[in-house]
Amino acid sequence: MFLIHARFRNARDGARPPEGFATLLRASARPDEGLEHAVLHEVDGGRDLVVGLFLVAGSLAQAEQVAAEVVARALNTCSELADIALVECGAVLPLPAFESLAAREPREPE
Repeated sequence: MFLIHARFRNARDGARPPEGFATLLRASARPDEGLEHAVLHEVDGGRDLVVGLFLVAGSLAQAEQVAAEVVARALNTCSELADIALVECGAVLPLPAFESLAAREPREPE
């Protein structure tokens, strides 16, 4: 299972996220796309929205592609999302993991 983050911007200042936003995204997925769960997180008082999409997929690239397709389908078909724009969609490398990788000593070629 892969966690893909979709970050959105609400075009209306001060507007609350659409009711059931994560549910609308889940409903836009086809059964064969492997979307198991979606969780909404508000940032900046609801102007920015992050939805964590949990997908079963054969690879990270496939999970990112499916997530982008589900999000595009929802934005194109749900009138409740008319004021929402996708900013980015992809896997996020947790900062501690990145810091750990960056701190490693370079390895000599074998």
